[in-house]
Amino acid sequence: MEFKKEPATFWDFALMVLAIVLFIGFTRLMNYKKIYYRKHGISGIAKILKMSATNIKYGTSPSFERPLMEIILEVKEEGSDTLRQVEIRQAFSVSDMPNVGDLVNILTDPKNGKNIIIDERKSTGSKRT
Repeated sequence: MEFKKEPATFWDFALMVLAIVLFIGFTRLMNYKKIYYRKHGISGIAKILKMSATNIKYGTSPSFERPLMEIILEVKEEGSDTLRQVEIRQAFSVSDMPNVGDLVNILTDPKNGKNIIIDERKSTGSKRT
């Protein structure tokens, strides 16, 4: 049985371009929150008081797993000396996961100060106090 190779048509190219556009759009949608916080978020530093794993893991294989963690942060309010505790949920790669007592860079939503994410791009290191 022989297969004849036919030249690519307009619809083959259109389907390929559509697949690429959908892939890029889907990844941007999945990262929308991080992109928004990186553009508009107010940066700060917080201390991790408590950290526990949930049973939810993102990723397709054990080497790329990103477990969802419940984290209690101690955040210093901007412009004052008061400290407040905030509970967040965030997924981390196993190699980049912070520890209890670490100081981490955070990004706060300027519209709602209760919405916070840990900025994984910048690390303050394992400064335990």
